[in-house]
Amino acid sequence: MTVKMSKISTVGVVGAGQMGNGIAHVCALGGYDVLINDADPSRIDSAIQTITKNLTRQVQRGIIKQADMDGALKRTKGAAKMSDLAACDIVIESIVEQDEAKRKVFRDLKAVLRPDAILASNTSSISITRLAAATDRSDKFIGLHFMNPAPVMEVVEIIRGLGTSQETYDTSVAFIQSLGKNIANAEDFPAFIVNRVLIPMINEAVYTLYEGVGSVEAIDKAMKLGAHHPMGPLELADFIGLDTCLAIMQVLYEGLADSKYRPCPLLVKYVEAGWLGRKTQRGFYDYRTDPQRRRAKAVGVLIQAIKVRGSAGVLPTLPTRCASQHEIGHQDRALSHVRHNGDGKGAADCELEQRNSSAHETSLSCANRCVRSAGDRHSSRRENGPRIKCL
Repeated sequence: MTVKMSKISTVGVVGAGQMGNGIAHVCALGGYDVLINDADPSRIDSAIQTITKNLTRQVQRGIIKQADMDGALKRTKGAAKMSDLAACDIVIESIVEQDEAKRKVFRDLKAVLRPDAILASNTSSISITRLAAATDRSDKFIGLHFMNPAPVMEVVEIIRGLGTSQETYDTSVAFIQSLGKNIANAEDFPAFIVNRVLIPMINEAVYTLYEGVGSVEAIDKAMKLGAHHPMGPLELADFIGLDTCLAIMQVLYEGLADSKYRPCPLLVKYVEAGWLGRKTQRGFYDYRTDPQRRRAKAVGVLIQAIKVRGSAGVLPTLPTRCASQHEIGHQDRALSHVRHNGDGKGAADCELEQRNSSAHETSLSCANRCVRSAGDRHSSRRENGPRIKCL
């Protein structure tokens, strides 16, 4: 199981979250000494506990031997201070998907690392060239995008920045191969390969929910059984983290300037509410009371403006991809009648159809204001979409 390469012996991982502990797990199992650093030292112990639990599961399933687990844990240590990473041959950053936060980490590492040490980012969407500009070694900077969960997923995207040297690339390739991973070379474009395809699909699934095309469970069942996806897109979004999905969509939208990458307002709203998925125990599914069934609670929050009964029998086409926060605000007001009980459950499980005629009229009026406010500014590819008939 141990296939350590000669040029790298010690790996530093900055970020002890879901991706960070997964990368540390893989590197330790690959025979490397691993140092885990986090801005919150308490998360380091939690990460090592998670690694221990996941290694134990692999032993129980016969994937690795007990000796492999013991060796990996012996090689895994915490690094409470950034200066503890001074001896690392490569440091992999794996913190929150925010440009400035990552750049700060790289600036802090300038005074710590040896001149020949490689810096890598596990970013899933941000420009490698731009991140490299925050360092003192753009030639030794590279993108190594591990997939989630890192111990299970078999591929790593390698992204070269404008200044990445051939030696850094070759060393990184050998390192990733020594971990037993396959390599997908990607150019330095927003979201690279996997997330350029995957996250817009998730965003489209959120739009499908937002427009009332299907429920959370129906959407996930359709994609699992109809497209043989191992997880439905909304369940996958909860697993990834809705904040991460939103951050990637924002990078795509800003970097490519195409309205098809505009984040769904429902995704924005969930992140604003702090409903980030499994890590907060609530997202498109509610994991607090029934984690096995993962019943969807309060998932119709922003759908009422689509499914209202108009006196004309037809709801006017809505600009579902609003062009600004101002326009999203109109939709928020259109949906202000949705209230939540103290336990967080949607009132009457947030029924998709209002039975109060005055509520229907209010929702339709506000939705129409949203249409008028968007006007000619709306450039969505759904601008000329089909009209929606009332039930």
